[in-house]
Amino acid sequence: VSHFYNHHFNLDTDADQIILGVGSKSLLYAVMHSLPGDVILPIPAWVSYKDQAKLNGRRVVTFQLDYESGYQVSIDALAQARKQASPGPCMLVLTNPNNPTGTILSKENVQEIAEYCRENEIYILSDEIYSLLTHDGFSHTTPASFNPGGTVVLGGLSKILSLGGWRIGVAVVPKNKLGEKIIDGFRH
Repeated sequence: VSHFYNHHFNLDTDADQIILGVGSKSLLYAVMHSLPGDVILPIPAWVSYKDQAKLNGRRVVTFQLDYESGYQVSIDALAQARKQASPGPCMLVLTNPNNPTGTILSKENVQEIAEYCRENEIYILSDEIYSLLTHDGFSHTTPASFNPGGTVVLGGLSKILSLGGWRIGVAVVPKNKLGEKIIDGFRH
């Protein structure tokens, strides 16, 4: 799994950073449970994110993705959401490519998001389950390329291999205290 992510997404991971589970959504839930803070959620978003956050006792702060900008993430809107979130660390659930819009964030937008989050105590929970389903002229960029110490990459096999009933999920955690905290949360 580590080799796959290193090869396909140009990451520098090792086996100690990989968590396998029964699906990416259950892993996302467990990662949310392991980390402190509110959840920032761009809307439109997949329907279960808000409920997963609430089941974890997390306050959800939303902001709208704008059709006129091609559903790219506005740093101004993200900054407004950050101001509404509680002080201290919080989490941004980012889906790229997005479900339900199908939007693929530009490399420049992903870099802006990653840098903003690094500077403002926001962990990125990057749901990349659709990352290998891009079409001609589009490519996927993970925020872990720009903020490896603050990004948890989530993915799995169900979408790219059309294995709807085979829920094999993957979480790639940072190689630092944040990653250790998440892994420790899975052990307890």
